[in-house]
Amino acid sequence: MNKDINNIENNELYNLINSIISFTNSYINFDNSTILIEESFQVIINLKIVNSCAFIKMDKETFDFSIHSSYPKNTFEYFESVLQNLSDSGEIGITFKSGNFYITNDKESNEYFLLIPMVCSGHIIGIYIIESEYNFEDISIQLLNILVLFVNSLSLAFENKELHSEIVNSSNLLDQLIASKTIELVENNQQLSEKIEVLKTNLSMSIPHEVRTPINEIIGMNSYLKSFFNNYNGIPEEDKNDILEIINDISTSSNRLKSLFENFIYHTRLSLISTSITEIEQLQNKYCPYCDSVIYEQAILKAQNYNRKADIKINLVSASVKMGEEYLAKLIDELVDNALKYSPKGKEVYIYSSIQQDYYFLTIHDQGLGIPQKYMNHIDSYIQFDRQSNEQQGLGLGLGIIFKIVDLHNGYIEIESEQNKFTKIMIKIPIAKNLVL
Repeated sequence: MNKDINNIENNELYNLINSIISFTNSYINFDNSTILIEESFQVIINLKIVNSCAFIKMDKETFDFSIHSSYPKNTFEYFESVLQNLSDSGEIGITFKSGNFYITNDKESNEYFLLIPMVCSGHIIGIYIIESEYNFEDISIQLLNILVLFVNSLSLAFENKELHSEIVNSSNLLDQLIASKTIELVENNQQLSEKIEVLKTNLSMSIPHEVRTPINEIIGMNSYLKSFFNNYNGIPEEDKNDILEIINDISTSSNRLKSLFENFIYHTRLSLISTSITEIEQLQNKYCPYCDSVIYEQAILKAQNYNRKADIKINLVSASVKMGEEYLAKLIDELVDNALKYSPKGKEVYIYSSIQQDYYFLTIHDQGLGIPQKYMNHIDSYIQFDRQSNEQQGLGLGLGIIFKIVDLHNGYIEIESEQNKFTKIMIKIPIAKNLVL
């Protein structure tokens, strides 16, 4: 039996790693957690030592365990009896105490079970059960560790999917709340303010933490896979480039997702500030005494990220503006990022300024894709232009953030663009007068 297992492991270890990498790269496209689990079964069931598998989910309110899904599907009732036996024997609790995995068997049927706890962000999700005719204690620890790593990654993805659903529901609830409470604003202003404060607390603390944790875990797991790839000698040379490309794609996608989420939180924070007169006044009382140095440093930093420092041409005048350094830096970051992202390397991006009456007049002029004329009157958050032809990434939050920052600081913004030729964004920021530095 051991010899058979060893032969199976040697033949399938490489295929398992490939399947896990492919699954990790594509899981973000799955619509919900149920599809995520069902697709994970396809990875596990391809192992010849596996007969069936199931996911046991814990109810967050009652703490009861039940079969969520199984593969093949006709094993659902079978796993219900397995769950009952595991509960009666106390092996459910033993599994979680193990912290890694737990092996047990049914002496009557001579079937073996590998139980892997699914835990994430300090709470229990459930248990992943893998059933086999082979004794898992005879299987190499390397294969078991890879299975545990896969289930741990699956736990993060599962939580991320459910969290995404909660965010969508929260967002829909927020829209309904704002629509209904706007009518009652005069009569019920205090109650509305309290609700907004609770929401702001969640958006600034709870939700960012819950989303950043799984994203960072995915980035960490991908680093582990890359390290494993670099140190594993059983991969054929002709497949190495493809696998490394997949791993790098995961890294790029997860970092892009992290950046997108941070922009989403930033945009939401600006939207909430705009609901409070007090916070708007506090924001507008801030200023930047030497705005040209902030603009220059932020533009050069962004150009270095794109390896295009030579393309940036800067000609600035110095002034003090009515905008805090944080918001000015973010404004320049988004403006220069768009200019560099949608213009080819080697094409110059001009950044220049002047003082006109009571305003600091800043212009960002690139020679890139431009914005089609039909979209010029529809620029807003979550809008992209010619996604299919330009293959833009993200939700178009950058321009939304730019408009929010400028609007909150009593500024003005104008855009001139011609498709496939240029885009010129002109920002007018109020000058801060009579400052004591």
